[in-house]
Amino acid sequence: MNTSKVKPYVPALLWMAVMFTLSTSYFGSAFTKPIIGRILDFIGYGYGASSLTTADFIVRKSAHVFVYAVLAVLWYRAVMKGSRLNMVKAGLAVLLICALWASSDEIHQYLAGGRGAEVSDVILDSTTSAIAIALTGFISGRKKKNAAPRRRFNTYYKDSKLNF
Repeated sequence: MNTSKVKPYVPALLWMAVMFTLSTSYFGSAFTKPIIGRILDFIGYGYGASSLTTADFIVRKSAHVFVYAVLAVLWYRAVMKGSRLNMVKAGLAVLLICALWASSDEIHQYLAGGRGAEVSDVILDSTTSAIAIALTGFISGRKKKNAAPRRRFNTYYKDSKLNF
């Protein structure tokens, strides 16, 4: 078996395992709200129940943005290294992977109990993935365009002429 095709996908698969663990009932609002409350107490911010709920919402949605941006970048790099797809086709394939994973993640949260499934989260995750893919493709495309051309170093000793 050719392991060179498998190696680029390992970081993305490991990240998906982390995401799967974080989408269990152990990491629901019952877990994050007390932590956010302690942080707000520590910085001296007086808050009520509605402020805590708002802060929890912001932290949880920010976490969605972060983990799906990382997932999209990892899959994009893996697909670009492990296949012969061009940037657009690779980006579409990665977007499909991320959207399917977002959908399955919401189903997992629903079935795990203690968590809810929301279509708005799938939309947020897919949109975040699309933006991360576009930025990664743009940045990697610019690197290739701005990269110095590779030069062949030919040396001719016969007539003492060096070509660089």
